[in-house]
Amino acid sequence: MPSCPSCTREVAESAAFCGYCGAAIGGPAPGVREPFAGAQLAPSYWICPQCSAENTADSQFCRACGAAPADPAAATVVVPPPFTSAPRWRCATCNELNDPGAQFCHYCGVPAGTAPATAAAGAAAASAPPWPSPSMPSGGQGPPPLPGPEPRSGSSGGRWLVLAAAFIAVAAIAGAVAYVALYNPAPGGDPPPTPPPTTIPPTTTPPTTPPTTPPATPPPPDVADLTYYATARASTTLDPAGGNAYYADYLIDGDIGTCWAEGAGGYGEGESIRFNFDETMVLTKMKVMPGYGKGWDSEDNVDRWYSNGRLESVQLDFSDGSWDQFTFDDRTGWQTIKLDRPHAKWLKMTILSAYPYTSGWGDHAADDTSVSEVKFFGWRESDEP
Repeated sequence: MPSCPSCTREVAESAAFCGYCGAAIGGPAPGVREPFAGAQLAPSYWICPQCSAENTADSQFCRACGAAPADPAAATVVVPPPFTSAPRWRCATCNELNDPGAQFCHYCGVPAGTAPATAAAGAAAASAPPWPSPSMPSGGQGPPPLPGPEPRSGSSGGRWLVLAAAFIAVAAIAGAVAYVALYNPAPGGDPPPTPPPTTIPPTTTPPTTPPTTPPATPPPPDVADLTYYATARASTTLDPAGGNAYYADYLIDGDIGTCWAEGAGGYGEGESIRFNFDETMVLTKMKVMPGYGKGWDSEDNVDRWYSNGRLESVQLDFSDGSWDQFTFDDRTGWQTIKLDRPHAKWLKMTILSAYPYTSGWGDHAADDTSVSEVKFFGWRESDEP
């Protein structure tokens, strides 16, 4: 609620003057000259002698015009009318709705029951919106008027609907006449054409797409002897003696009567032979004769196999980073090492342990480990599909 700018007391929303000190609130209030005949006020209200506005008993000045009452204590106390369910009434001057028991318009102060100036004015007031128009005095309350609906041209739309209905009716009649003329010819005329039979296409089952079979992996190349492509180099070699040499190349010369022997002393644990290939090979197996394959030496009456050390276990390291270990049986002849197809440009065979000699005497018995032959099998990497 607004407050008086002079005494700061709260005043009614529509008050133009403070009812306590008489200060102007929002400008001059609409003038009301005479109260409605028979109007009754609530108890302890007084009527302003200047503008006839009602004021509460404790008001010292009129809320509408600011005038002081002649004798506020002598204000007439009347009993308000009983409750009525009558509808609200609309002011004939400003078109504002008022409560059923209101004796004056709460917006412009015109007494209830005041007739409009003319019948036209009354009709305009009855159809006006329930809020002030722009021509009303400033200070009016309520929302701005809503825009009314736009006028519709009913007659023009109706004409178009009639024309459309007539066109549809004419088209239907013309179609019926044509049908009768076509399928009901005059006597002696040609019979109507027979419509072609409706052909229903046979139900076909969509072709079944065979499952996609992944391409078969091509077979690997044939396994071949790759020893021809290898060279050998040993970490140590026994010095030649008695007309015999023990070079590393004797491991791949294809002659079991020659051998490589390590020259490190003892049985050569930790000594190694490295085999190099001229290109990368895919190895499937190795065949090794892990002792001196010369066998019985009739000249010296000694068995060269058992009179020298033989391979017991070895470690194989390949250039692709893989490795393997293998243990040989203590018997004469070839023994096969199966490999998991390493891609090797080289491999190194290191002695982990050896079988000691078990026959021979003097110079015909030696603790040097001897190996006669090594063969490699697989295919060249360049031959893979």
